[in-house]
Amino acid sequence: MDETDDSRLDMALRDTYTRGYNGAPSGLPALAFGSILFWKGFAMTRKEAERQEAIVELRAKIQPGATIRTILRHVSRSGMTRHISVVMPDCGEISWLVGRALDYRRHNDGGLVVGNCGMDMGFAIVYSLSHALFPDGFDCIGEGCPASDHSNGDRDRTPHKHSDGGYALRQQWL
Repeated sequence: MDETDDSRLDMALRDTYTRGYNGAPSGLPALAFGSILFWKGFAMTRKEAERQEAIVELRAKIQPGATIRTILRHVSRSGMTRHISVVMPDCGEISWLVGRALDYRRHNDGGLVVGNCGMDMGFAIVYSLSHALFPDGFDCIGEGCPASDHSNGDRDRTPHKHSDGGYALRQQWL
């Protein structure tokens, strides 16, 4: 690399830092080489960077104890595939962000395409979302805390940390 390449690289980094790059929130340095994106010092694919961006955006909107509502849009004839939309009362439909965060594809009807059967797939989406948003657990919110610890013997409602972030959110069908 000669001096002109270095200056172009510096200019690209500066430009990316101010306006953002696909997958990196603006104000954070990101640089792409082919299909690899370097974001906050870590090498990741563009898809992984978009996933991280969606998680950051969802974490800003969703707090532990929030109720996530799911809408069943379609069930295939075999019953093995469903289209499920995800909504929040104060944010509206968040299926697109949830799909990016959990790597689900979206159907034209707006729902996430979810395969398999034999369990409550709306709960599975919300549990996976909760675990993605709070991978290290969450602080107990006191009375009305949705953590499974409270129904499994832990009656302590004083501030403490729950280790399983999957139960930080509630799910409700519409």
